[in-house]
Amino acid sequence: MTLVAFRLTGCEKEPSETKPPAAEAPLAQQQMRTEAPESKEAPHSAPAVEQTPPKTQDARPYSPYVRPSYPIEVYWGETHLHSANSTDAVGAGNRLGPEETMRFARGEEVISSSGQPARLGRPLDFVVLTDHAEGLGIGVELLRGNPTLMADAAAKRWHDMMIEGGEKARQVGVEIPEALASGTLPEVLQDPEVLVPIAKTVWADNNAIAGGSTNPGDSPR
Repeated sequence: MTLVAFRLTGCEKEPSETKPPAAEAPLAQQQMRTEAPESKEAPHSAPAVEQTPPKTQDARPYSPYVRPSYPIEVYWGETHLHSANSTDAVGAGNRLGPEETMRFARGEEVISSSGQPARLGRPLDFVVLTDHAEGLGIGVELLRGNPTLMADAAAKRWHDMMIEGGEKARQVGVEIPEALASGTLPEVLQDPEVLVPIAKTVWADNNAIAGGSTNPGDSPR
């Protein structure tokens, strides 16, 4: 600033005295004098431009992952499963009831129908137990040898076939539905006084098992 002030006063006229000319400054100083002073004002900035997000032709956001209209959470489970309470399942060799079914679906270890320990690598998110309403629980009672049922020759025969296992047991799961469809079931398997108490017991057990398997955060649901 001193150099600039000196240069400006040198241009003014003095009324009373004349000063001798100053010695010429070195070239480096002359160059410094000619440089423009550094401005203290804020640099000029361009006005802000409003940014409009790009949109597709149908006016939706460009990104395909903004507010998707399709499901983004996937749940894995079983939508149709029979336990030993279904006659066809027990005839096919299933010896696991609803409780073992829920435990297995949750990822717990159970003993399978073949007597071997079994466990899922990943628990299911849900399981739907779809046992048949007709003859609910009758297969298990036949397998156990319910005395009331064993009084009938046909029911006793089916019991023996289940105990024998293999193809004989599988055939029970075929013969009983066929007898139901043709109206040739033994009378004991059509008697409400026999069937209703068995079905009520199974139904109550199922409700208790399902109720204990639907706590928040549990799997499956």
